[in-house]
Amino acid sequence: MATSRIENGDSNVVGKMENGDRIILNFNKAMDTTHMGTEFNIQALDGDPTMVAIDSTSSGQIAWVRTDGKHYTTGANINFTGSTGVWSDNNKTLTITLTNSDGTSATGLTADTLTLFMFGGARGADGIDGIWYESITTDSPSSF
Repeated sequence: MATSRIENGDSNVVGKMENGDRIILNFNKAMDTTHMGTEFNIQALDGDPTMVAIDSTSSGQIAWVRTDGKHYTTGANINFTGSTGVWSDNNKTLTITLTNSDGTSATGLTADTLTLFMFGGARGADGIDGIWYESITTDSPSSF
């Protein structure tokens, strides 16, 4: 993966994880979009830093994002169920827009680097399952 990031949604509060924010995963090869699907459940686990689980409703867990140095939760997990994913034309970029939040995020957090962990629910178009437990830290800071 390269240049993956989290991104604030249009007209959303910068530094707050909320509906409309996006998780953008860039893969180094075309992915099996039929296997991975377009519906995702996102869970921000309470902790410092916040860990964000990305689960495909069709193939299971595809990734974790660790928000290095950021604590988006405020004492409880936050779930975004039925979040919609859109694939790029070449099937190398997945943009997931967060929806259906069941909690409230902390606010005012500044951008920082992320660490991404890929799991077997992510499958390439070549039929090879995702990278297991490979940690990739982003080059540039990003924030919800």
